[in-house]
Formats: sequence, C-alpha cells, structure tokens
Amino acid sequence: MDLILKGILNSHHPETLKGQLIEKKLIPAASQPITPEGCHMVFTTSWDFSVNGDSEFTQDIGMKVFKAWAYYNKSTLAEFLVPQNLLNYMMDINAKNKARLIKLIHYSLEMLWETENFKSLCHIVQTQSVTCLLENKELSVLVAFTELFRYIPQCVPMGDLTSKLCIAIIHCLANIRVPDQSNEMGGFIFDISKVCNFLQTIWNSSESSVQKTLETMYFLLQQDTKDCSPVLAAVVEALPLQLLHEVVPLLLKDKSADKGLTLVVGRMLDWLYWPKAINISSWILTVLKGMASSKKFSLLMIIFEAKIEQVCIA
Repeated sequence: MDLILKGILNSHHPETLKGQLIEKKLIPAASQPITPEGCHMVFTTSWDFSVNGDSEFTQDIGMKVFKAWAYYNKSTLAEFLVPQNLLNYMMDINAKNKARLIKLIHYSLEMLWETENFKSLCHIVQTQSVTCLLENKELSVLVAFTELFRYIPQCVPMGDLTSKLCIAIIHCLANIRVPDQSNEMGGFIFDISKVCNFLQTIWNSSESSVQKTLETMYFLLQQDTKDCSPVLAAVVEALPLQLLHEVVPLLLKDKSADKGLTLVVGRMLDWLYWPKAINISSWILTVLKGMASSKKFSLLMIIFEAKIEQVCIA
C-alpha cells in the first residue's frame, strides 16, 4: 500500500485525479486486514509526505492517509511511534513543515491515549517543545503546539520548563510579522488570541512564569532594533491589569533603565492601533504618570517629541 501511495503522489496526474485515487484505494484499505509490517510502511510513507511533501496538496494527502490508517490500526501505531522514534521526529531539523509534524504528533497521542507508552511520549513532548519552538519561530508551529497543549495537557512542560516555555512563546511572537493583506487579518488575530489564551492558563498556575514573561517582554522591547513585532501587543492585553501597580514602580526606581523604558513606552504607543487594544492605554498612562511623579521630564519630552502623533490621537 505504501508503494501505491508513492506511485499516485509521484505521478504526473492532475491533483484532482490523485485525490480521487487516494479516496478510492488508500482510505478504504485502512480498515482492511494488513500485516503489521505493511501498515508500518504506510505510516512511515504518509508521515513523510505530510511533513516533507513538496506541495500543500501532497502534505494534505499524507496527513489524510496517516489519520485514516492510525484510526483503524492503533496497535501498529503504538509500535510505530515509540518514544525514540518520536524524539527523532521532534529533533529533525530538516523537517519542511514543523506545524504538520506537531499536528501528526497531536493526533497520534489522541489515538494512543490508553497505551503503555503514552506518558513517555508526553514526556518527550514536554522536554523538546521549547527547543522546537525556538528553532521554528512561526505562527503555524506556535498554534499547533497551543492546540496540542490545550487538548493533551500532559504534554505541557512542567517545573522549570514552564517558565522556559513562556519565554520561548514570547520570542516566537516577537518574530512574527503581521500580514500585509487585510483579508488575512481575521484568521491571524484569531490565532494570536489562541496563543495568548494559552499563556493566561500558564500564568494562572505559575507565578514565576508571569515574572519570566514580563522580564522577556521588557528585554525585547528595550532593544534598539526594529525587529520586535507589534504582535506582542496581544500579550500586554492578556496580562492581568493588577500587575500595573507592581511592575511600573519597580521600573521607575531603576535609573539605569531610563533609556530602555523610553523605548518600551514608544513601542507601546505604536501598538495603540492593534485590534482590540484596550489595556495597553492603561499601561502607557500608568508609566507616563509615574514618570511625571518621578520628575523624569526629560524622558517625557523625548517620548512626546518622537510620538506626538500617536499621543494626540490616543
């Protein structure tokens, strides 16, 4: 069956015909008797097409075939996705579509929920997810992990790795570019919201993760570079407002951080145009009032001269 899958997808037939052949030959065969070796080969081949296929169509077909065969052959799937195999897949730096990889792992774990290796597989995801995110700072990968963590919480990194996960997510978001096309914004904002909602669940269970998130945000925002995505505005929106009265006074006490604080406020003023920006203005006003109370008038002048248009409109 794996040879049939390869033959169809590697042929020169139109995609429509290829899809019809897959539906007629491969999908129904998933529920038919087959040797474990033959099924294993289908898993290997369909997984490879799903992750490394040379087109979205090929990757879609690979995913569809894998899911169908995994559903009807759970015992062979358990033999296929053993811990070492999963580790190899997650560490594969040559995988073309890492988001597909995470989706395959997600579906496989749902199928293997009651198997003896389930906990070991989840542990591998826990230990490898931070590295995987930092090596693949793409929204699709971030969303795939968020969905995996949401439905299979056993995969969420624990202990010290929880804070490292928050740091990795912030670095990913800081690297994401906003779409140029207006018709893509709806889905984009929806995906960013998914990620921020997940962050909130982490913050609610770990105070240290909130602190690490704030530290990472502040570090990135005060860097004198343009490579800091406005997507981080969504993280500020998600932060508990009560943190204002804890964080801002600490920032204002540190005189050595004045230059960085100026850059942070300037960037946050740029974010006032972010969709659903409600809490950002509270953070900005609290910092500005704090600066005035601390008599940091020279910093206020720098900010207002650089951002007069945003300040007036806001």
